[in-house]
Amino acid sequence: MKARIAPVQIPREDLRGQTYPLIDIRRVVNLASYSWIEAWAPTIAIPGAPPRWSPPLHPPPLEKVSGLAFLAQNAAHHPQTPLEPLFRSLYVTNPKFDVRLAHVVTDSGNILNLLRFVFSGSSRDGIGSFSFRAEVIDNTVVFSQTEIKTINVIAPDRLRDYDYRLKKTYTQPQLKDSTDHYRIIGYNFAGLGFIVRHKVDSYVPQPTDATSEHKTSEAPCEARTFTLPESRMTIRKEGIILPVDSALKIKACTSSEPLDFDGVAAELWVSQTRNLVIAHHESGVVGELNVKNVKHDVETWEDENREALWHLGQLITDIRQAVAHCGGKALVEYEDGSKFISVLPTAEAPRLVPRDLYFKWSHLKYPDGTFNIF
Repeated sequence: MKARIAPVQIPREDLRGQTYPLIDIRRVVNLASYSWIEAWAPTIAIPGAPPRWSPPLHPPPLEKVSGLAFLAQNAAHHPQTPLEPLFRSLYVTNPKFDVRLAHVVTDSGNILNLLRFVFSGSSRDGIGSFSFRAEVIDNTVVFSQTEIKTINVIAPDRLRDYDYRLKKTYTQPQLKDSTDHYRIIGYNFAGLGFIVRHKVDSYVPQPTDATSEHKTSEAPCEARTFTLPESRMTIRKEGIILPVDSALKIKACTSSEPLDFDGVAAELWVSQTRNLVIAHHESGVVGELNVKNVKHDVETWEDENREALWHLGQLITDIRQAVAHCGGKALVEYEDGSKFISVLPTAEAPRLVPRDLYFKWSHLKYPDGTFNIF
């Protein structure tokens, strides 16, 4: 009978009182991207394409939005393994990619929640409860957000989603039947190598970017759609590869409730998004909009929050070690108002990575085809 592994608690106060060096994100690279496609089976286009920023000359008022809305499209389309599109796009884009170089693979939302936990010990507002699953594979820890609700039905008289309506009015889709677009980037932070997936609202064509005006060339001999025998996903090789600096974040707010840049700066920092549009509206009527390059603003925010970012790096390192202590699979959980994060062993939980992809950590594979994860 195996001994029961005790949960690990990481108190916020343990992150305090440490000296910290200049800490920033370095060596940002664009690794892969994909777009979800509306289809009967889970389908993604690689590299896909976000909608292009294309404001109309005479924009209409932003209207109420009703109907079905995705809260977490990866989990909604692929609930068993929401991280599969991330890995499939990585290896379709670069079959020789070495995932062993990454210490952390995650969605941007998990990092943002951990950063809010760090900040919540100061005078900032509470953050609400959150959780995500974690798995250690060799030297890599994988975080997968737990989604209680993946879709929402919006009643016309109950919610005004101006962010969504703004994107529909001011952007132009680049792929037929495409929905959300995701970018996978790599960077170094706090002595760790990160692979981060984040949603892209739109893109700004670059003056020197020839690819921004056309889709990938369609060679007659190239198979445009294929499936993998070990996956339920359908993959379309279609789209455009965009420069890392072309991603655009779109935010709507009212004049009476202006956008707090500190609130969005963390999102821009984690995703390394350089362009921002803030739309001020009154009852849906939007004034003149301009794309702003916020690289300097985000760097200033980074410098002002240097201590908190050092604590974030320490927290992620502690979680990585705690998951390994818990047997390699765990639930990372925070309850609103608590002063610590809990790491709970989940030995019987499903794997976070599709089984056939574990061989990418090649030295873990036995000759008979079985996998020795730990």
